[in-house]
Amino acid sequence: MKSGTEGDVFLGTLAGGTQVVAPTQDHARSLLTTEDAFVEAQSRFDRQARVKVRFDVAPVTLPMYLDYVSSQVLAWSPAEIGDLQVIIAALTHKLAPLNLLLPPLVHLVKTTGLEERYTAYTRRNDVIVLPESLVAGGPGLERIITRQLFHILSRHHPVVRARLYGMVNYRVMANPVTPPAVHWGPTGALLSDLRITTPETPALDVFINMLVPATPGGEEGSSLTRSLVPVLIATGPYEGGNLADYAQWLFMAVQQDETGQLAPLLGTKGLPLMYESGPLLAQYLALVGRNFTSQIAYPDEILAQNFVLVVEQPSLDLLEKIGTALRR
Repeated sequence: MKSGTEGDVFLGTLAGGTQVVAPTQDHARSLLTTEDAFVEAQSRFDRQARVKVRFDVAPVTLPMYLDYVSSQVLAWSPAEIGDLQVIIAALTHKLAPLNLLLPPLVHLVKTTGLEERYTAYTRRNDVIVLPESLVAGGPGLERIITRQLFHILSRHHPVVRARLYGMVNYRVMANPVTPPAVHWGPTGALLSDLRITTPETPALDVFINMLVPATPGGEEGSSLTRSLVPVLIATGPYEGGNLADYAQWLFMAVQQDETGQLAPLLGTKGLPLMYESGPLLAQYLALVGRNFTSQIAYPDEILAQNFVLVVEQPSLDLLEKIGTALRR
């Protein structure tokens, strides 16, 4: 192995010199129990729903959550290591034409998937986590790793992130915002306790400008342009079941406060102005463009899927010709 922690398995070197390794089970546990931006941003709902403990049973503390995540880490098998080395070799060739500013070292960690709903995700600035259900080799896993590499790139290089976000009409804020601790919805739970945090976008630090009613749900005639931050909010405290069943995709209006920083825009009752995404979807898609993914709530997900297409290098001219022929 060329670098990293003793016992980690070297998988290959990407264009630009980034080394990819498969860490030992113990090292992987250490990586996933690091208190990074994702862990620090988590709400009470985040931890309750991921550990699957109802609000009325007991609060899930940070040590409880990290212990749970640690228990999901699995060791790589020799056959899986071989598959990963083939994939990294293929990606080294495909990424060669691109100037990617990735960190010097990227770790691939395998878990049961229980800790994050059986999805691939990233942690810190240098960790890609793959649930065992997706670890099967072949083009499918290669595309998954490619997508996660974009998230690593985005987090590692804020200048590139801001430039790419601008291509889908998002702007990066100088300061992140958080949902205020106000009673929200029919349950009266604190809004700050109901935020659903994603590993790829732990900070609410981007906004998009859209035309919306002055009051959420109000008359169209009162429309004006507002700066809106995408946010996932749970419908109520965790009472069991799947995290995704609680998720609401909303937009929180922000404006400059007396210090010049962006902050949630509050209505007459002291509640933040939150707009449902459904009525804004057509306008939103016109701004972010047509995409090949259903994960469009955050710009990083939109761009990550399109990054996969860039890496795969399809014939865009041929695709356009096929589309034109089929639309006739």
